[in-house]
Amino acid sequence: MLRVTVTFLRKHLSSGYFLIELTLYCGLLVLLCGLCYSWMATNHLLVARLSSSCSNSASLQAGLALFYRDLHSAPSCCNRWKKYEKTEIVWSTNKGTDIGWKYTKNKLRRTEGIFSPDTQQWGKSVTSTIAAGNIAMQFNIMSVRDTVMGVQVTYATNNHNNHNNYDSGSCFIALRNRNINKY
Repeated sequence: MLRVTVTFLRKHLSSGYFLIELTLYCGLLVLLCGLCYSWMATNHLLVARLSSSCSNSASLQAGLALFYRDLHSAPSCCNRWKKYEKTEIVWSTNKGTDIGWKYTKNKLRRTEGIFSPDTQQWGKSVTSTIAAGNIAMQFNIMSVRDTVMGVQVTYATNNHNNHNNYDSGSCFIALRNRNINKY
C-alpha cells in the first residue's frame, strides 16, 4: 500500500499536476474567503444603517407616547394655555405647575415647572430631552369657542441619513373628557 502511494505521488509530482491542483485549490479558497468577507461587510453596513433608523423611529414614538399622556391631563380652557406656537406649547395643570413641550434643533424636550407668560421664560423647572435624532415636529392647537379640543402633531424622521427618505405622519390627540357633539 505504501509502495503504491509513493509511486502515485512521484507520478503526480514529476508531471506538475500537484502544483497546478494546489494553485487551483488555493485560488478557490481565496475567492471563497473574499466573497464571504464582502457579504459580511455589506450586511454590517446595512444593519448599522437600519439600526440607526429604527432608533430614531423608536425614540420619536416613545416621545409621542409621553406627549399623549401629558395631553390627556391638559386643560380645555384656552386661558390656561400659556403658550402655543408651532414648535412650543405650554399649559397649566391643576397641580399648580406648568408643562411645556418644545421642538428645537432636532430634539423634543419636555419642561415642567413655572412658566412666566410675560417674560416667556421658565423659572424653576426641570427639562428632559425626550427624543433626539433626525426628527422634525410641529404642533397645531385645535380649539372651538375658547375651548381646546386637542393638538395635531405633524412629525417626520430622516431614517436613512439622506434628505430624500423621510418617514412622516400626522396625528390628532384629543383632550380627555371633551364632548365634541355639543359644539
